[in-house]
Amino acid sequence: LVPKLHLQGHKENCRFQYSLNYTAGCGRTDGEGVERPWAHSNDTAKITRDQNPGHRKDTFDDCNGDWNYVKLVDM
Repeated sequence: LVPKLHLQGHKENCRFQYSLNYTAGCGRTDGEGVERPWAHSNDTAKITRDQNPGHRKDTFDDCNGDWNYVKLVDM
């Protein structure tokens, strides 16, 4: 499946075949949800650049947990 933002860059027959608009069970989504946390994650990457791999992973886990918590509270 191709997220709606990227769909226009594909050929017409590909758009119909892989569009979320024509896929059973997709509901009304833009398919971009998995990309939204990247901006948040990019900020974390900047501040963890000098950390060792274990500490960096822990920091990313904490930030992703916070992202998920805030998303849950806002529902």
